[in-house]
Amino acid sequence: MSAAPAAWPTSARLGPAAPGTAEVELDGRFSIYSPSRDEVLTLNDTASDVWRLCDGTLTLEEITAALAGAYATPPEAISRDVVTVVTQLVDAGLIGLTTQQ
Repeated sequence: MSAAPAAWPTSARLGPAAPGTAEVELDGRFSIYSPSRDEVLTLNDTASDVWRLCDGTLTLEEITAALAGAYATPPEAISRDVVTVVTQLVDAGLIGLTTQQ
């Protein structure tokens, strides 16, 4: 199970992309423009896979499980990396958290 930062509700859905965010995909990797920071973040393969799943429909745990299945590895083996990527995306203002009421 992934360990979300303490301030995040465990039921929070990650994404979608923040308004004004632009993305370009090249060879399976994304470069994402953050208008709030006026900078571009270039993602590696794994971070690009996380980005694709941050569409507002999945929780951190669900994203970790989906990637674990795709990579044929236990969720515990990748959860720290997924948390790191998601935290960076949230901190950069590229995605938000959506909670269901």
